Amino acid sequence: SPLLGALRPWRKQLKSSLKNEDIVRTNLQLAKVFLKLDQPNTAIEILNAALQKYPYEINYTLGLARVYDMLNDSAKAVDFYKRVLSVESSNLEAVASIASYHFYTDQPEIALRFYTRLVQLGVHSAEIWNNLALCCFYDAQYDLFYTCFDKALEYADDSNIADMWYNM
Repeated sequence: SPLLGALRPWRKQLKSSLKNEDIVRTNLQLAKVFLKLDQPNTAIEILNAALQKYPYEINYTLGLARVYDMLNDSAKAVDFYKRVLSVESSNLEAVASIASYHFYTDQPEIALRFYTRLVQLGVHSAEIWNNLALCCFYDAQYDLFYTCFDKALEYADDSNIADMWYNM
């Protein structure tokens, strides 16, 4: 594949660059190259090694969470998303991912707290309100789920209105 041939020199250049100066972006790019080469374990090794040097760099922790998500290891991914929240409590990706994980592991009451947190952080979209409504419904909070669906329809547009009506 022509793409694979183009990635191999990048890998070499990025490794050389890291020998000169260890930069966050270079480590992330090198991990991305290995993901494109379909070598997620190597990407995990790179990110873990970088995380050992810089334990509070959330980009490495987010990178690891994303890789584990790609590998369908949701439990490990959520552990890394929780680490992100321990450093940066307002990280939207981490909050949304943890909320989704809890919803799909039949814990709507916990997912509800995380989706509510997204709204508190200023995220107002049809999808968020729809997810809140579904959490309320599955948690038997029937008095709240109507209001959430109403908000979901308020924020909906032509691209997602059908999904909102489907869930209702």
